[in-house]
Amino acid sequence: MQLDTSKASMFMALPSELRNEIFEWLALGTALNLAPKGRKYSKPVAPLLVCRQWNREYSPILLANARLSIRVVAHLDFNVVATYLDALPEGKVKALSANRRLFVLMSITQVPEQLDLENLDTWMSYRCNEVDHSAPNKDATDRQRAIVIHYEGLPKPSLMSTGVANNNLNMKVALLSSVIRMIPRLGGKKANLPEKERMIVDLTRGKDNMIGLVRTDEDRRIEVDSSGSDALEDIRRQFLPLQLR
Repeated sequence: MQLDTSKASMFMALPSELRNEIFEWLALGTALNLAPKGRKYSKPVAPLLVCRQWNREYSPILLANARLSIRVVAHLDFNVVATYLDALPEGKVKALSANRRLFVLMSITQVPEQLDLENLDTWMSYRCNEVDHSAPNKDATDRQRAIVIHYEGLPKPSLMSTGVANNNLNMKVALLSSVIRMIPRLGGKKANLPEKERMIVDLTRGKDNMIGLVRTDEDRRIEVDSSGSDALEDIRRQFLPLQLR
């Protein structure tokens, strides 16, 4: 695709307030996967490639308004997310702090094991200020906590009964439930903060959408808070027979 430099110049001649409104409208209709390793985004973003001025003006607006996502794949290891956040310069932290459509996509392929629990606990501690205050990246870590993260569960059973749609759905719901039920036990007293609650509510909302259940976020919190200590083992027992059929 060839760039029409004359049209780009005409656009830059518009008042900055009008340019920002157009950029914001464009960003609101954009969905991007963040790619911490290598490129900044998983695919080219055309307005950022027009010229340096377009890049400078559009980049913070894009970060503040687009639907952005980072995928967590193996054993709920959030290290890739923490690495991305810690590497952000202050200007981008400020822009991303205004975004309410930043999602971590949590791939869930099995009932959580000890490693999954440890990784989630590490993430909760990281987000709840349980850090080494002498660490070199301490200031960056403190700044990025202003960034609001939402969570989307992607249950994908590694073994599925082919051709049985109901079993497929049951398995996905069971997998997502297995993660939801263990979150209240993570992070100790210091993790009894909005991050933990947000993860619970976001994942429970996703589970409700799977089964067509409509209820309030408060109802979702109550369900998780009232779950018994044996809930994870109950889910494990329910899930394994479905997986082996």
